[in-house]
Parts: sequence; structure tokens; C-alpha cells
Amino acid sequence: MSSEKDKEFLVGRGGKAKLSNLKDEPKSKHYDTASYRDLKNAGETNTVGNKEMIKDDIRRIKNGEATRSTTKVKGQETSRFTLDNGRTYRAGAKDTNGEVTLFPEKGPRLTQLNKKESRALGVLNDHGIEGNKAKDTMRNLKVSPEESNKAIKVWQKAKGKNVSSQEIDTWKRQYASEYKKKNSPTLTQSKSLSQRKR
Repeated sequence: MSSEKDKEFLVGRGGKAKLSNLKDEPKSKHYDTASYRDLKNAGETNTVGNKEMIKDDIRRIKNGEATRSTTKVKGQETSRFTLDNGRTYRAGAKDTNGEVTLFPEKGPRLTQLNKKESRALGVLNDHGIEGNKAKDTMRNLKVSPEESNKAIKVWQKAKGKNVSSQEIDTWKRQYASEYKKKNSPTLTQSKSLSQRKR
């Protein structure tokens, strides 16, 4: 009788793979400590979590400890792995070496970020909240205060864990205030808008 490890499963682009084809870790954009360089090209949704936790989950999946199911992504079938801790991972396509990357999807201690939230997290991981570098960069990237708050929540659990909540709250208030000033219509724009309405 073949073991779970020997059974083939579907991967992206119509391929098939075995657990031995799975890479030990995902792309670094899935770690909550990733740099801006790693996160700037993240897709519309990007799931992040603790590096050691994700690597341990993948080790368990490779060991045959997850339930497999089939799911469709952008019209193509691939495999999803569900662990007993509630976290799910999805298989990508085979690369030129015949290896397959797993992507964290959702579950406890994983956070889904949109493109701007991912970039904001990278900025925070690179610069922290000391000085104005993170604020200036995020404003240039048009990161809203809501998006910045989601990123800072992730950052606070990882790279920012030694920063006090008071410092973080002050930074969030300042960012929201500066963002509002920069993105609210000027007096001249307001006048021309009211004239147009007449």
C-alpha cells in the first residue's frame, strides 16, 4: 500500500507532484519580517506570518501530516493542504527543477494583506518608526492610514515587538494627520469644486 508521501497531487498549470517535490519554504514575501524589496511586488493579496511557524508547517505538510483537497485558482486546479492548527497552504506550479512552492493562505496567526499593506509592512521592517523615513515613504506610496494600521499591527508582533504601544499609537495618529493634510483638497480646489456645482 502506498503511503501519503508517495501519492501524487495536482499543482499549478496542470502539473502533478509528490510531497518530496515541495520546497522547504515559500518566497520570502510571505514572512512578517520581509524587507520592502521582497514585498514591493507582492500581488493583490499576500499572506504573511512568522518564518519559523511557516517553515514548521511546511515540514509537517512534507511529512504527510496535512489533509489534501483540490481548489481552483484563476481557473486552474491545484492542491490545498490543511493542517490540524487550522492553517491552509496552496501549491504553486512546478519550477524548472521540478520543485513546488507552497504558499500560506489563511488561518490562525496568518494575515492577508493587500498590495499597499504589504509594501507598508516592508517599509516598516526596513525603517521602523524612528524618524520620518517610514512616514514619508508610505505617503509617497499612497498608503492610507487604515492600510498603514494593518501593516503596523503585523510589524508590532514581529520586528516591532520591543516598541511600546504608546510610541506606536503616537506614530499612527501622526501618520493619519499628515496623510489627511496631504490628501485633502486645498482651499483653491474646494472653491473650484463648489463653483462647478452651481
